[in-house]
Amino acid sequence: MANITLTSLSQVKNVDTGKVFKDLHLDLQFGIPRGIAYFDDNVSSDALADFDEQAIRNSLITLFNTTKGQKILNPEYGSGLQRFLFLPVSNDNGELLGDAVIDGIRRYEPRVIPDKVTVYKDEDNNRYEIDIILNVPALKNNMILLVGSLNNSGFTFI
Repeated sequence: MANITLTSLSQVKNVDTGKVFKDLHLDLQFGIPRGIAYFDDNVSSDALADFDEQAIRNSLITLFNTTKGQKILNPEYGSGLQRFLFLPVSNDNGELLGDAVIDGIRRYEPRVIPDKVTVYKDEDNNRYEIDIILNVPALKNNMILLVGSLNNSGFTFI
């Protein structure tokens, strides 16, 4: 079986830049890495990357929009938030949604610790707004507030 190695996603912990986490940019694009001369003949383009908080956001977007069984090599991966799209918007379903968010983060995002998840129902627009407060021990600014929305298009961060 062939192996694919992406050296641009190796462990970061760069003292010069202060970056700790690195992940592919979700809208896969290719570009010239920052800090390299544009007209150098030895420069090749590489997949763009996101760092630290944005890398964590990318991971959570993928987690929250993936249904269990969708990843063939890891069939247990996913949060199953899509199941709430076809249920009535209610306090009880919002509470179950919050539990699913916390469970997904604890199981599949080891870089963070969920501190608080608050779900607000928006019955008029048939959606939920979700505030997520995360503790990220490896980052200097170790608290992150993410505000997301779950609607008929799936999960997105606002």
